[in-house]
Amino acid sequence: MFIKEQIAIIREDNELKSEYESASTIYEYENASTICMDDTYDSDYSSIGSSYSTESENEKTINQMKTFFKHDFKFDSQDLKNYPALENINKIIFPENKSDIINFNSDLFENEFKEVETLGSGKFVVKSYIYKNQKMAIKFTHIPHSRHTTNDDNMRKLIELVREIIKIQKLSRCPNIVICYGVCLYDGQALICMEQMDMSLRNVFEKVHQLGNRNMFHEEKLLAFVAVAIVDALVYCNEAKMIHRDVKPDNILLNKNGEIKLCDFGESRILQDSLSSTFAGSLCYWPPERFDIEKSKYDTCPDIWGLGITLVEIVSGSVPYKDKRGRMPQNIILLQNLILQLDTPKLVKETFQEDSFSNVTREFVQLCLNRVPDRPKYSKLQETAFYKQYGVIKNKDRNEKVAELLNSFELV
Repeated sequence: MFIKEQIAIIREDNELKSEYESASTIYEYENASTICMDDTYDSDYSSIGSSYSTESENEKTINQMKTFFKHDFKFDSQDLKNYPALENINKIIFPENKSDIINFNSDLFENEFKEVETLGSGKFVVKSYIYKNQKMAIKFTHIPHSRHTTNDDNMRKLIELVREIIKIQKLSRCPNIVICYGVCLYDGQALICMEQMDMSLRNVFEKVHQLGNRNMFHEEKLLAFVAVAIVDALVYCNEAKMIHRDVKPDNILLNKNGEIKLCDFGESRILQDSLSSTFAGSLCYWPPERFDIEKSKYDTCPDIWGLGITLVEIVSGSVPYKDKRGRMPQNIILLQNLILQLDTPKLVKETFQEDSFSNVTREFVQLCLNRVPDRPKYSKLQETAFYKQYGVIKNKDRNEKVAELLNSFELV
């Protein structure tokens, strides 16, 4: 396929994305660190503004937005009734104390938020902060806006960002999905505040393979607990009519307590307009059907394929695509051809050998890597012997086992 056709696929993909209620990006960084929560976190964020905002606070929000966009907005506090999503700006809520809402402002941030370290600095900067003994990760993002567009157009971008982040906050009721504390405005940027975790799945398996401890991932329970946690997270997203779109080891986080969380709900069209970002580390998790414009209908199946490739990668130490030098291809056309030609039955048999893994594990991974239409939906994955065997184990017990394994290999 020629480069023009490849770009057309990316453009088509972005257009398809806009048809869904896809969630805004949370964050990604090399030493991934964000979040978590418990099953009892069920605060209705959509009611925050009406319950806690005052006219004075709304006026402050408008003033911040004026500075943020460097425009002179021609409306007053009363007009916020037309933009209810904006009432949730500059409010941070911690699950441990849902009634205590932090009304964010620049003075509070500069004087009481203590910067600990920079967690990552790629397309976005992510830093660790402490506020009154509460540790969190904050992602600094620029919202695209133009002096050549109307105030309403720029306002729409901010409103859409806030609305999508509110959706992410509601997803936090799932114990296997990252929690977002809130979105705040500061110095021309949107600050997305999240709870901080300890490591990404990539951090874990890369260290394991570097130390020669491959047997850690030949402990079938650990692999199974990762798979079950992500399936549960994706099922929850699906029920909320959201698609993750980027399941890979970088976006699966763990902490010393053994919790496994799914984070980063895709490169938001609000925060990132560049097509080139689609290629960044994610193309090798694309399923074959995404290269066919005529056949590609974006649903949950690509996330299931991404999970299958992730399970292969953490066991083998790399994605199953190599160029002549034995490296992951940087050439898009070559990588596309390798994906289209991938012999998944052979891959599963060679990666999940009989002396280390059970038949139910191999069957589960193979289902994830089936070509459409034979790749199952989430409900069918939950009916597999693999899921039934490990999915019935309580979250608390799974977390304890994962924490035990991480400690035994000195990963925390």
